[in-house]
Amino acid sequence: MLYVRFIADFFKEARFRKVKSPAELVASTMRLVGTYRFPDPGLLTLATASTVMGQSLFNPPTVEGWHTGRMD
Repeated sequence: MLYVRFIADFFKEARFRKVKSPAELVASTMRLVGTYRFPDPGLLTLATASTVMGQSLFNPPTVEGWHTGRMD
């Protein structure tokens, strides 16, 4: 299965593209589905989805926020 995935065209074309952070993934999924237009009770569940992926939105690690890219 991995062999087929690694030789697939979509995998090769994705090289050097940006990888989304958990917050970006949740926000873009909400926009894609169309649930971002009106607040609803299920919105809290979506907000905590990024916490499960390792990025707590309202509790950044430092005042600098989340580090993206290389840390030199």
